[in-house]
Amino acid sequence: MKLEVIKSLFLKHKELRLSHRYITNNHIKPLLENLEKEIAIEVIGASVLDESIYGLKIGQGEKRILMWSQMHGNESTTTKAIFDLLNSLLDKDSNLNHILENCTLYIIPILNPDGANAYTRINANQVDLNRDAQNLTQPESKVLRDVFTKFKPHFCYNLHGAAYYF
Repeated sequence: MKLEVIKSLFLKHKELRLSHRYITNNHIKPLLENLEKEIAIEVIGASVLDESIYGLKIGQGEKRILMWSQMHGNESTTTKAIFDLLNSLLDKDSNLNHILENCTLYIIPILNPDGANAYTRINANQVDLNRDAQNLTQPESKVLRDVFTKFKPHFCYNLHGAAYYF
């Protein structure tokens, strides 16, 4: 694929409403409202400070893929990428229909909304959720485990960002 084509596709599907450095539920709520007609969206739980944790389900294929972003609240790059991906998958001209025919994606765009609001790695109880997968001491960790248990994914993607300096 030529670079010009890739750039064109990127610009066509980039979610321009997520241009902030910090991404919180307040930024994604309007996007979720726009997507409600095309994908299943639900509140799957709440954070320590009672912020909603959203789950998005798209596709009807046999292979189940679970993705979550902002497990560390200050890693918002992948949340932006998730909405770019959704724009690509929902574009009828993108030739990506086969993905949704063969896969079912379950996406948690912001697993740690309290950390996102404070722009920190940890949640409101000062716990790194990436270190709580076995102990399950935090409500956000329990939400993720519950989704995993019910959805039974074939593949999981724990999406992280790395750049803290802009």
